[in-house]
Amino acid sequence: MRAAVLAIAGLLTACGPSPWIKLPEQKRVLRVVEVDPPKHLHVSMMDVENGTVYEDIYLAKRCSNYKRVPLGSEFPVTMKVWENNKTGAMAVEPTIEELRARFCD
Repeated sequence: MRAAVLAIAGLLTACGPSPWIKLPEQKRVLRVVEVDPPKHLHVSMMDVENGTVYEDIYLAKRCSNYKRVPLGSEFPVTMKVWENNKTGAMAVEPTIEELRARFCD
């Protein structure tokens, strides 16, 4: 019993807060580089400013309006940004809801 309690206590103390800190969102202009329809809509987008490609972003199971956004289209998208306070690494991803509204609504 004592060993089990010590093991659980060790696990609880080993789990600390996440090193990722959410930073303010940024607006970036993205270009549509690939659309993979129709049953499960996936898109790939490229950041016009720095060339970063966000591949295979899942948007919806069914989406019939994707054709109104042609390849090469550019539009502003809100990007979520995080920083790892231990390594200094950055993570950036497009707001899925905003992309879904543009492609599917």
